[in-house]
Amino acid sequence: MALSYSPDWFRRVKATGYFAIYCPDHPAAWDTGYAFEHRLVAERTPGRPLLPHEVVHHRNYDKHDNAPENLVVLSLAQHRRVRVAVKGGLG
Repeated sequence: MALSYSPDWFRRVKATGYFAIYCPDHPAAWDTGYAFEHRLVAERTPGRPLLPHEVVHHRNYDKHDNAPENLVVLSLAQHRRVRVAVKGGLG
């Protein structure tokens, strides 16, 4: 998937299993200059930076699949409901 925020992006996998992109000029970048790729991709849908309380859910539960159609922005409460429904269905 091509990302268009900056030609200087570098990708790495964090210990959480999520991809992080080097984009030091992005408002969501950490002190290291990285930000989570799924959040950067998902913020394109509403056309604004995501708010701290917004969560990006991977529809197929694959942390490496950051295709826009696989990502949905949810509130924390909405994301908890999705997680509970999935856990309930697995037991």
